[in-house]
Amino acid sequence: MEKGQNNLKINVDPILDQFECLVCMNHFRTPHITKCGHSFCQDCIFECLNLKKQCPHCNEGCQPEEVIRNYQLEDLLNQLNEAKKAESEKYFDKIANNEDDEAGIVKDKSPIETVFLLNLREGLLKYQKYYQTLLDEKSKLIEDIDKKFAIKLMEEGEAFQATLESEKQQSITECEGKFREVIDMLVQNYSNAVGSAIPEPEALPVRVTVKVSNKNISFKEISMKSYDCMNDIKRIVIDRFKDMNDPVEEWGNDVQIYIRGPLVVRKREEDKNEWDIDEGMDPDKVLGKTMKVNNMLTTREKLGIQNGSTIEIYGTIKLKSDMPKKCMKVDFVKGQGEKYDYFKCNTCNLKWLCEACSECCHISQGHEIVPFLVDHTPDWACCYCVKKKKCFIRQ
Repeated sequence: MEKGQNNLKINVDPILDQFECLVCMNHFRTPHITKCGHSFCQDCIFECLNLKKQCPHCNEGCQPEEVIRNYQLEDLLNQLNEAKKAESEKYFDKIANNEDDEAGIVKDKSPIETVFLLNLREGLLKYQKYYQTLLDEKSKLIEDIDKKFAIKLMEEGEAFQATLESEKQQSITECEGKFREVIDMLVQNYSNAVGSAIPEPEALPVRVTVKVSNKNISFKEISMKSYDCMNDIKRIVIDRFKDMNDPVEEWGNDVQIYIRGPLVVRKREEDKNEWDIDEGMDPDKVLGKTMKVNNMLTTREKLGIQNGSTIEIYGTIKLKSDMPKKCMKVDFVKGQGEKYDYFKCNTCNLKWLCEACSECCHISQGHEIVPFLVDHTPDWACCYCVKKKKCFIRQ
């Protein structure tokens, strides 16, 4: 059976239906067999024998110790259930792997449709499996109801069969009704979630490139939300340079920002005089245009910035590396634990020179400089270049 299981192509549900406990009339749960050859669920047969020491099917005398576990039937049922599970997984795999497309049923989808269908399939798989879990739980509850009333019938006798059947059906109907309520709520919540989860295209974030022209540096894949403005871009640029250990020291008043649409091919710098003003721009026309931003608070949505656009920043932006060197005495704060490298000028026979002073006040003059003390944490603003009045950089 195990060897042929992989090639099983038939519907196993009708086969499983043939293997039902003669007490609860549901699929076996840990099947046991009596000496007279009748099989029951483990709990069913022992509960029956507690009431009457005879087989529930043929009434032949039977003691609990004469009942044994039916391993062969249990193994067969396990294989059938595994085959059923494999068929179910094959169904889900077919959805996930988009076999309909491979068969040529759906053709020539747009990229947007492809993404939508992929996400739709993923959601379908999750919720269909969740629904199947609920369905299995409901089936177990109904099996328990059947079993409960089967035992009760044995206790009270066939004279009460009609009454018990009515009570059982009422319990099953109530269980089915509650299950439908649960599914209806699930479907409604899922419908609401799907409807609200599909945003307008303009509300989605876009990815842009930010180019700082006077530094010849570009920051790619910057995400902009619909309500972001150029002040947010300014903050991002400042943070990026800070992460590069070269923070922005000056953002000039002459800085101007231009937005180049993703379909613009600009060949010459002088094309700037053809750029448009952002006020009143039609977002549908921004793809092939370049415009100047006059208001730093205008939102991305109003500017009509599209995916793939380039935000170009022109004007004075000075980084720490652009600024004149400063002696460590300028920014030193006692107790911060900052480390400094110190040097010695052999030409001046002078020790305790900070790095900035050694470069600007001595190396630039042709002096001979050698390391003196590396990674030192001073207790005070110590630089002898200033003390010996040889310093001429910013103080």
